[in-house]
Amino acid sequence: MKEEVRRLITMASTKSCALDPIPTFLLKEVIDVLLPYLTSMVNASLREGRLPQSQKYAVVTPVLKKAGLNADELKNYRPVSNDVHVEAGGEGCAGASSRHLEVHRWIDASISVCVQTFP
Repeated sequence: MKEEVRRLITMASTKSCALDPIPTFLLKEVIDVLLPYLTSMVNASLREGRLPQSQKYAVVTPVLKKAGLNADELKNYRPVSNDVHVEAGGEGCAGASSRHLEVHRWIDASISVCVQTFP
C-alpha cells in the first residue's frame, strides 16, 4: 500500500487546494518523510470505512458552463470542487484496493461499485 500511496501522490498534478495542510509541490519534495504517516492515514480510513472529519471538505467554485452564457443566471453555472489532496489520494487507493479484492473474489463486484469511479 505504501508504494501505491507514493505513486498516487507523485503522479498527481501539483495544484493545491486552499484546505491542504501542505502545498502539493512541497508534499512531493518531502514524500519520503511523510509517506509512512500518509499510508497509515489511508489504511485507517480504508479499515474503518470512513474519512476523518478534516478530510470531508472541499472548496466549491461556480464556473460558467459555456463562454458567453448569462453570468446573472445561476442555471448557467456548474460546481467545481477542489478536494483536500490527501483525500483524493485515499480515493485512488480505495479504488485500487477494491479492484484487488474483486480480482481475488474476496468481495462482490456490486459492493464496490461506488469506488470504481476513482482513477
